[in-house]
Amino acid sequence: MSFDLSVVVPAGVTLDRQALADQFLSITERFELEPVLGFGAAFEELKASAAKMGIDLPNPEDGEEWEFAAIELSGHDEGVLEAFYAALVAFCRQHALRLHDPQLGEDVDLESPGVHPPGYEGLDEDDDDDENDADLLQPPQDVARRALALLAVVERVYQSPADGLGRWVRDHGVDAYFAPAERAFFFTQEPARADRIKFSWRAESLAVLLWSLGVVDQLPSFTTRVELARIDALANMYVDPQAFIDGATLRSVDDLYFLDGEMGVPHWRARDARFRGRPPPPGIDEGILQERRYATVWLTQPGASWEEISVDT
Repeated sequence: MSFDLSVVVPAGVTLDRQALADQFLSITERFELEPVLGFGAAFEELKASAAKMGIDLPNPEDGEEWEFAAIELSGHDEGVLEAFYAALVAFCRQHALRLHDPQLGEDVDLESPGVHPPGYEGLDEDDDDDENDADLLQPPQDVARRALALLAVVERVYQSPADGLGRWVRDHGVDAYFAPAERAFFFTQEPARADRIKFSWRAESLAVLLWSLGVVDQLPSFTTRVELARIDALANMYVDPQAFIDGATLRSVDDLYFLDGEMGVPHWRARDARFRGRPPPPGIDEGILQERRYATVWLTQPGASWEEISVDT
């Protein structure tokens, strides 16, 4: 499978070029791809030459359309490129960018992009999109098991395993779904305060998993922490964990990549502000974004274990 695509910033759209570039590169690095990138380099060279002649060209983001990146990929695994394409579509939708196919001379319909670029070769037209999507995400039953593990761990912050929580975990085999660090925390008689704080934040990751499974319809804002007590559907997870696992289904690849893309730029801005010793931008909480993106990155890396995930912006 191969494709050539261009990411285009439409006229009149003003963006933070550095944040945009960092987010885009984090997407390509996740899939270990090395596309040919533009980032308006040709324009910058032209502007520098014009400046030597005393001519001040306006920045393209001040109003003119410009090409942000030219992507030429071939010879990669089909599943990897399809996952990258889904992430690319989500990225463009988030920032109101155009995704242009130069071979066909037309833009990709970002509302109905399909599982692959319009002009590519390599997939039979009769292949089922849902089956292809399934290869690009963690299996839904594994997501449900991970959600049960996180639910137990977050509740352990406030309860002892000697209480009903411990019996629930043992009776339903939820402890089999723990990551090593989670198991150590859950069964420690008196966890350290720092560990309690650390695992209390897992409620944000859990909320994303529940959203991906359709248990909740929407997530709180980037400054509002999740309140699990307000999620009525958790009762079903407690009553019959196995039924919760057996009935698990996931939202679409596009939905999951779009959520990750939606959080990418504010997450970068929050981290950049912290590195520079500045207060976080308004409307952003870095801790919330860190935990929620941890979940989306894991969801979109099938086969990856929970503890090996790295959240790069």
